[in-house]
Amino acid sequence: MFERKQIKLPPHHLNSLQVILFGLRRRLMDGPIGRFIRHAAERHPYIVGEHGPYCSIHPTAAINNAILNATSGVITVGEHAFFGHGVNLLAGTHDPMKIGFDRQRMIPGSGYDITIERGAWIATNATIIGPCRIGENAVVAAGAVVVADVPPNTLVGGVPARVIKTLDLPHAVDAERPYSISDET
Repeated sequence: MFERKQIKLPPHHLNSLQVILFGLRRRLMDGPIGRFIRHAAERHPYIVGEHGPYCSIHPTAAINNAILNATSGVITVGEHAFFGHGVNLLAGTHDPMKIGFDRQRMIPGSGYDITIERGAWIATNATIIGPCRIGENAVVAAGAVVVADVPPNTLVGGVPARVIKTLDLPHAVDAERPYSISDET
């Protein structure tokens, strides 16, 4: 009833130079150089704007591949705070009352600060829009969009983020080991 048609594809002939370049590219990406590039892309933040010095990240914080846009404010990440992958901290904005080129280029220099306090956990693909403060030991759920302050020891989630529950956390005992569970041996 139905007749099958054969589709002829154009021949794909690679010249010797293309074969060599393909092999070289594959060896580079599979070898130590490729591992270095993948590590750099997956584990290090991307800081946007001319205000990179306005980003303060504590050495014990783990921020993975977050995007930090500090064009309109200061971004501070406290000790032992940690981020999932794809987190966005957006302290940059444009003036919505402008149009065209002016809207694109008119960027406030300050006033949209973001502070992530000690021990906060920002889960995968969450977006924090300044100005706001994420309280100590707070948890921001995956995919949440935070547009206001988050109180300490709370779990927030949703778009826009709202408090889901208050976390009943044990208090830190030792300043040297602030998150130790037990001193029993």
